[in-house]
Amino acid sequence: MNSEIPDVLKMLKLLEQAYETLLLHEKPTADETARLRTVWNDFQWYSERFGISRWSLTPSTDKWSFSDILWHVTKQAVDSTKETTPDPVRYFIDHGKEHIGQIAELWFLLQEF
Repeated sequence: MNSEIPDVLKMLKLLEQAYETLLLHEKPTADETARLRTVWNDFQWYSERFGISRWSLTPSTDKWSFSDILWHVTKQAVDSTKETTPDPVRYFIDHGKEHIGQIAELWFLLQEF
């Protein structure tokens, strides 16, 4: 993806701030709030599980690394706090869950790598 992406710990902080900004401005339901925070918790959990030595690894050239996936989601979330996006909380719940699934697959593939 992009070799100029921030460090994973910085991205996690940026993502958390973007999600909290969206929650503050959008006033979602309690369930939606919990779900969006769960997405962030899953990114955090996988960052610890992968560990710094695996954040940038990919099992093949057609796959993104953990840090690539995190940057993709973080950049979109940060950008959405600066512009009007229809129903951003639900979008980032679905989008985040989609990418958490990719990270789970990546974890599995790297075990064979």
